[in-house]
Amino acid sequence: MVLRDDIRNGDLQKVKVHFENRNIDVNFKSSYCQETAFFVACQCGKLDIIEYVLANERELNVLRKNYRKKSPLEIAKINSKSPRLGSEKNENQTKQRQKGCTSIIKLLEEYQTDPKNVKVRLRKKLNLNGTVL
Repeated sequence: MVLRDDIRNGDLQKVKVHFENRNIDVNFKSSYCQETAFFVACQCGKLDIIEYVLANERELNVLRKNYRKKSPLEIAKINSKSPRLGSEKNENQTKQRQKGCTSIIKLLEEYQTDPKNVKVRLRKKLNLNGTVL
């Protein structure tokens, strides 16, 4: 799926285009891993994308589990400590992913406790207009 590739590449502008297209199912699960694009962002440590997705008006299932019974939060925890992934070209990319995953962990824990306030804070941070659903 193109959305997943854009997330892996960290292309926030393209991710925004996907989320603005109401014809795209942002909760689409891959048939193999049962993971949504949100899982990919958590796995890759893409904090800016996670912030945008959580702030977005589209309804997202952040508690869904994959075929291994892991949630996006658990995926971020695993990847905050995992060594270099095959797609990472150097140690710096690994450290960036690990740091991003650590920040995602904190954000998702906050979101699970108080989603509306996290959404409001993120919408303000990202200058997104409109009301929070």
